Amino acid sequence: MEQQVHLADFLKDVNNIDTLLLLAEQYLQDGDKPSAIKTFRKLGKQNRDASNFYEAIKYHSRGLAIAQDIGDINEIILCYNQLGTDYRRIGEYEEASTYHYHALQACELYSDKTTEIAIKNRVISLNGIGNVYIMLENFEAALSTLFSALEGEIQLGSHLGMAINYANIGAIYEKWQLYDSARFYYELSMANNRLIGSQLGISLCYNHFGRLAELSGNYDEALKEYYAAYEIMDKTSDRWHWMESCLAIIRVNLAKGDLESAEKYIKRAEAVAYELKSSDYLAILYEMKHTFFEKKGDFRRAHDSYKESRRHLDSTLNLKNVNHLNNLRVHYETSKRETEISALKKEKQLMLQLNIYGSILLVLTLIIFLFLWNWIKQKKRFSEQQVKQLEQEKQLVATQALLDGETQERTRIARDLHDGLGSLLSAVKLNLNQTKKQSDLKGEDLTRFDETLKMLDNSISEMRRIAHHLMPDALSRFGLKTALTDFCNSIPIVEFNYFGDEKRLGAELEVIVYRIAHELINNALKHSQASQIVVQIVQENDHLMLTVEDNGKGFNLETTPIGMGLTNIRTRTASFGGILDIRTEQGKGTEINIQINLL
Repeated sequence: MEQQVHLADFLKDVNNIDTLLLLAEQYLQDGDKPSAIKTFRKLGKQNRDASNFYEAIKYHSRGLAIAQDIGDINEIILCYNQLGTDYRRIGEYEEASTYHYHALQACELYSDKTTEIAIKNRVISLNGIGNVYIMLENFEAALSTLFSALEGEIQLGSHLGMAINYANIGAIYEKWQLYDSARFYYELSMANNRLIGSQLGISLCYNHFGRLAELSGNYDEALKEYYAAYEIMDKTSDRWHWMESCLAIIRVNLAKGDLESAEKYIKRAEAVAYELKSSDYLAILYEMKHTFFEKKGDFRRAHDSYKESRRHLDSTLNLKNVNHLNNLRVHYETSKRETEISALKKEKQLMLQLNIYGSILLVLTLIIFLFLWNWIKQKKRFSEQQVKQLEQEKQLVATQALLDGETQERTRIARDLHDGLGSLLSAVKLNLNQTKKQSDLKGEDLTRFDETLKMLDNSISEMRRIAHHLMPDALSRFGLKTALTDFCNSIPIVEFNYFGDEKRLGAELEVIVYRIAHELINNALKHSQASQIVVQIVQENDHLMLTVEDNGKGFNLETTPIGMGLTNIRTRTASFGGILDIRTEQGKGTEINIQINLL
């Protein structure tokens, strides 16, 4: 142990990559595998700090292989987390989340959770998972994970760890447009970074403050903060974080209309982005080049830049990554329950053996046999009930993950329709208007041209309507009441009432209730032939009641088959432990009630 402490002190002073590689190979030749693992880990970190991410992955993988060979659990966890960070930097979120979850599971299964190193390992794993959630825009899951990590950092008294977590939490509140909360956590991060003299952390906080100024429209203040961050990172070899401040400077200069300054930093950023091989940064950069060329009136190059941005974005953030992370979360949550189920099954087998032994003891005493028989039956029934309950919980977790994936996919499609197809159609409209001004169209040709422009306007409106119904902006910004009010007001025969407590529900629950109401109203419009539809929500402290009632033709519950719409509604309701009740008679309309417990 003392030797490893001396090695750690020694490696702190060795920063040359070639020297570290020679040391690692020498340790392997001498059979000193623990020292080789630590040296390869330092090699990987040095390469990552120099933005040589694929070299970092190579050396961290070598360290992991040796750690697995000798069964050093602590080093295995450290290598898993290092690899997760490496892959996160290059936008490979599937690999990143896999390694971080491997580390977290190793912490849960094998580590002594009371030691400082075990707490630190778990905190690092949670930080990595939280960062992946942020990149995939699953902010609810990210916030929960990061607060768990922050609790561990505070327990350890790590100012660096607290600074990182405060900054990440602030970023989530910024995404939610809660700017005062975001600034509060950014200031906590800056205070901790200044306390330990972390230049990287201070630079990142300057970026955070700059972004808040930018969002408020104070571009001069934003540039002041971004330039401060840029000057710090320009003196280091860390090109990854240098890119963050460089891109911010480009973005603000574009917003100000200073195309000359924007072009200067675009040229610098483009060379570094290709050097880093980062799809994330390339997607952002080409989106900025799209804006730059559009402002200059070069629409062909603007369109080419837009296509490049979409190509890099699709390679970074796609449904495969989202579903992979959801599957990992389900696996992590259900693995504990599977352990309990396995133990209960073993207990069930033990009960069977006791049943056989009880039969043998029957010849000795009837009283003992009866006692054992009743006891075994009760335990067996109890065990089977617990197994069934755990299986149901496991199914609900899987169902919830599928619904999360559906919600995230709807959000992604709506964003792509609005930002992608919407931008292209707007660009087409702009070009057609310019063509009209520059051409000499008359008579029937001019009329046909105007009709084409009108059809294009209708297409843009229809695209926006579809994007809005896929994931209404009012739902995420203002909540369930406002979103349903907007939807119901758009249909003349629908009356909407909202009673009780109007406080916001969880984001997932609001989406589920909105989708259920949307489906029930559409069903009534399509099938009931009703002249009036009444929608009502009653929200109490402990439960929420949704009622959709129409005065249509009704139907026979016993003879009418249940369609996919009602089946989906039952599944969504069950995922939150809710109850669905249908009351209908032919010729007397239909009333559907859904109750969901909030506690």
